[in-house]
Amino acid sequence: AIKLMIQIARGQRPGRTHNCFCGSNVKFRKCHREAFDKLEGIGKNNLLGHAYAFAKESGHVDLCRLIEKEY
Repeated sequence: AIKLMIQIARGQRPGRTHNCFCGSNVKFRKCHREAFDKLEGIGKNNLLGHAYAFAKESGHVDLCRLIEKEY
């Protein structure tokens, strides 16, 4: 979930015929497109803030550093 949030904040939207970034080997349009669209609507800074809080609470220090670089 955190990696999805970072990807959305970066504006890295996969093409609808590409495989989903989650690794499921399912086309993006049939996998995480709806979640991507909904999360994209809350804005970059808000999204990164939530991703940071989630990563910190989960103990993912490496993801916290990655998110800090995105701000």
